[in-house]
Amino acid sequence: MCGYVQELGLAVVGSQIVGLVPLKALLQAAEHYATEENLFLLEEDQKIRLVVDRLGLHSVGAFNPKERVIEYVCDHRLNLPGYEGYPHFFD
Repeated sequence: MCGYVQELGLAVVGSQIVGLVPLKALLQAAEHYATEENLFLLEEDQKIRLVVDRLGLHSVGAFNPKERVIEYVCDHRLNLPGYEGYPHFFD
């Protein structure tokens, strides 16, 4: 895809994730960008913001991690009334 885009003289300005994304994938991408740019990030939300920015995930529409990261969605649902009996998979 990159070669085709370059042949056309276009630039990729953003991207979109369809569905849910694993937290681990975002954190691995954050590690890549932090290493590449010599950044030191401690907080998980900082790492996610870095990835959202570098991948242009806000370019097509708002990217809300609470609605798009599997672990955050499941954690939220498991804390809703009626879900108390389900195991907490992400502790």
